[in-house]
Amino acid sequence: QMYRVAINITITQVPNVSFPNRNKVIRLSFATNYEIISSWSNFTDTGTLTLPKNLYYKTENNEVLPLSGRNVNIGGFTNNPLFLRGDKIKIEAGYRYVQGGQTIKETPTLFEGYITKVGAKMPIELSLEDNMYLLKQIALKPKTFTISDGLEQILDYILEGTGFTHSVLTKTTFGEFTIQNETPAQVLQKLQRMMNINAYFRGNDLRCGVLTYVASDMVKSVFDFNQNIIDDQLEYQRKDDIKLSAVAYNYINVDAGGNTQDGNPKTKKQRIQVLVEMKPSGGYKSTVITGSSVPNETEGERRTFFFIGATNTDDLTKLAVEQLEKYMYTGFKGSFTTFGIPFVKHGDNVRLINKYLPEVEGTYKVKSVVYSGAIDGLRQDIELDYKI
Repeated sequence: QMYRVAINITITQVPNVSFPNRNKVIRLSFATNYEIISSWSNFTDTGTLTLPKNLYYKTENNEVLPLSGRNVNIGGFTNNPLFLRGDKIKIEAGYRYVQGGQTIKETPTLFEGYITKVGAKMPIELSLEDNMYLLKQIALKPKTFTISDGLEQILDYILEGTGFTHSVLTKTTFGEFTIQNETPAQVLQKLQRMMNINAYFRGNDLRCGVLTYVASDMVKSVFDFNQNIIDDQLEYQRKDDIKLSAVAYNYINVDAGGNTQDGNPKTKKQRIQVLVEMKPSGGYKSTVITGSSVPNETEGERRTFFFIGATNTDDLTKLAVEQLEKYMYTGFKGSFTTFGIPFVKHGDNVRLINKYLPEVEGTYKVKSVVYSGAIDGLRQDIELDYKI
C-alpha cells in the first residue's frame, strides 16, 4: 500500500480596526514543517507552522496566487497583510492512498485555533494557539460568586458571549470566589492553581474539572513494535520496583467562632492533607500532615492530588490509594513515535503489541500527543499516562 502525505491548511483572515477589509480564506496544500503540542495538562494546545517562500495559495474563489512577491505583504503593516495575529487557522494532515481501485484521503484535524505571531523572516513561521487564545483577550467585569455557586456558574459567566460550550467534569463549589479585572484564561489558571481544576478545549467545548478523561470520546488504536512504531522512549517497569507517594489534600469549612450579620455561624477554610506511600510488596502507609511542612521525597516519584468532596483524612487516603494504584503496574511508561495514522488524541486508549514478546503487551491511556511533519512525512509522538 502506497501512502502519500496530504496536508490541508485553511487560514481565515479576521478583519480589525487597521485592516477592516481583510476577508480572504487562504488554502494551502503544502508546508515545510509543523509541530502541534496537545495535552490536557498544558491548558493550551500550541504549535508552529513553517511555510516556504516560493509557494502558491488558493483563495475562496479558487484563484491561485503567490505567497511571496513584491506586492505581497505577509505580516507587516500595509496592503492588507496575508497573515496577522488573530487570524483563524485549521490544519488537517494525513494520507492519500488507493484501496479497491478508489482513492481514499484521510486527513483528520490536528489543530484548530488562531495565529498568535507572524515571523519576520523567510521561511515564514507562524505561532499558533487553540481557542484559549480568545479567552486571553477578554476583559471580565469584577464579580463575586456566593458559597452556593459552583464551577458551572463560574464557567457560564466567563464564557458568556464567546459562543463556546463547557463540560463540567467535577461538580464543586468554592465558597466566595471573586473575579477581579481578569481574563477568562486568568480565571481558569487561578482555579488550577488554587483547586487543581484542569481546563482544556476539545473543539469548541471547554472541559473543566479534576478528572480529565471523558469516556464518550475515547478511541482505541493498536500499535505494533514490529510494524508501525518507528522509535520509542519507553521504559519497561516492574511493579515490585516502583516507589510512589502522594500528598492528598482538600479544604473543609470549620467553625471560626461568632456569627455573621445575618446570624449564621462564621466559618473558615482549613486544609486537611495526608501523605500516602505505596509499598512495592503491596499495601500502603498513610500519615496525616499537620501544618504546612511536608516530608521530602527521598526516592521514587511524588504526586499531588486534590480531592474535592473529601471530608476527612480517611477519605483522602482512600482516594489517593485509588489514584496511585493506577501507576503501580508492570508495563511501559514513557512515549513512542509512530506515523500519521491511526490518528490519536490525548484521552484515547492505545494498545501496544509485540508478537515476539507477547508478555509485554498492554493497553494504555494517552496523556499527550505531539504532531509533526510535512515534507519529511508525518509523525505522532504519543506519551503514555498509565496502564489500563
